[in-house]
Amino acid sequence: KLNNKTDVDSKPQISIRREFKIVGQIGPIIQKDPLSFSSLLHQIEAGKSNGYTEKEIMGAVIEAISPGPSLRSYLEGKQGLGLAQTRRILRAHQEKSATELYSQLTTAVQAASESPQDFLVRLLDLRQKVLLASQEIESGLKYNPALVQSMYIHSLLTGLVNDGVKTEMKVYLRDTTLSDEEVFEKFNASVSSMTERTQKLGPRV
Repeated sequence: KLNNKTDVDSKPQISIRREFKIVGQIGPIIQKDPLSFSSLLHQIEAGKSNGYTEKEIMGAVIEAISPGPSLRSYLEGKQGLGLAQTRRILRAHQEKSATELYSQLTTAVQAASESPQDFLVRLLDLRQKVLLASQEIESGLKYNPALVQSMYIHSLLTGLVNDGVKTEMKVYLRDTTLSDEEVFEKFNASVSSMTERTQKLGPRV
């Protein structure tokens, strides 16, 4: 007997792939809430891993640039521009230099309106930006990852307002194998413990 499903099953399956898009808008540092360079790189790498071509990714990157500035027009008109070149141009356009970012890391202190957790995230973000900027080919000054890690820990311990959290985290951070996830967990536990203690005992006179 003939299988009535044969003709149907033998037809080639057509899969429609979604067009690659960059989420967020690429703009200069002075623009309000521009897409960060690290976020842009993350999306580019995700596009690569999902099989999108360099041409498709380039088109999405250029479309995500704010239409007003000349940067978009420049990139659209430049012949033979590759993704690696575009990435270098955008990093210089969007991000501060490794030296400027490292200086921010060394002088960082917890702001009055900033929670301890937000301060920690800000330092982690600065640490990653320094390392990323330092890895770029055109970067004049290379920062050793161990040096950047050491400065991040120093700024965290000296910039925190709560002395109790400082003391607890100083013990934990001696462990150089501690992951960022573990730091988050211990930091949150320490802040919660100190907050609870303050609520029970009240402010010290």
